[in-house]
Amino acid sequence: MIIKYLKHTEINKSKWDECVLTSSNSLIFAYSFYLDIMAPNWNAIVINDYEFVLPLPIKKKWGFKYFYIPPFTPQLGLFGKNPSLNIDKVLPLLKSEVRYGDIFFNYANKIPLNLVKQRTNFILHLKDEYESIFAHYSADLKRILRKQVKNKIQYSMQNNIEYTVKLYREYYGCRTPHLSGNDYKKFIAVCKLLHTKNKCFTRSMCACDGRILCSIICLVDEKRIYTIMNPSTALGRKKEAATFLFDELIKEFSGTDKVLDFVGSDLPGVNFLLAKYCPMDEPVFFYHYNNLPYPIRYFKK
Repeated sequence: MIIKYLKHTEINKSKWDECVLTSSNSLIFAYSFYLDIMAPNWNAIVINDYEFVLPLPIKKKWGFKYFYIPPFTPQLGLFGKNPSLNIDKVLPLLKSEVRYGDIFFNYANKIPLNLVKQRTNFILHLKDEYESIFAHYSADLKRILRKQVKNKIQYSMQNNIEYTVKLYREYYGCRTPHLSGNDYKKFIAVCKLLHTKNKCFTRSMCACDGRILCSIICLVDEKRIYTIMNPSTALGRKKEAATFLFDELIKEFSGTDKVLDFVGSDLPGVNFLLAKYCPMDEPVFFYHYNNLPYPIRYFKK
């Protein structure tokens, strides 16, 4: 087994994307076109002739390089036809190249649990017809959904990428102060690029007067639909519009071979809502290490 650490200019993007595409754990965030926008100049570990790949977003601060988690990129890690290859085989090389790092390994990666923090990520298989999926909803969710006619809110398929991001910044920006204006610009750019490839769409719930109550940006690949951003207005939260939006999304894509990836959260309120749809928890794994020299390691935590 040949394990190589490659700088960005050394990566063969064509071979890279072919590896991601044919991986059993393929994720849209690992394609070169996504990384090039959200994590410019990313580096990588490549095993053999692109049999396995591991993207490594990298930055530099205080003269030290470090791996980081790009915005709107909830999991990366190792990809390949056998992604359960033990991560222990690549960690020594990774840590010898860069002395500090944060990485979200994906759901299929095999890594000792004592080295990582497990994070929730809910998914829902959509292969069954809607009636079968609906039957597994919680009783509380079924009760809420009966209000949709009374609330007179409607499902919209109009393209609202920029408006949805604007809505998110307005109502949720205070919760994510680490995100910069440039981060949102990059996200809009990657969504627009994916939209040209039929890999991004938006859906909304609207009041009877046409006002958007909540909206969602979904990314799509061969296997999954990712609910990457879904803000609600104050009125939308009052009317529980997001609850109806997820149900309509499930209804639209039920009976397909897709997996709905809720792009998990450990926020209790979010998990409380999503659990009502009876999803599976497919956890991802947060790995952090700090081999910076003393005393810098104590300032960078």
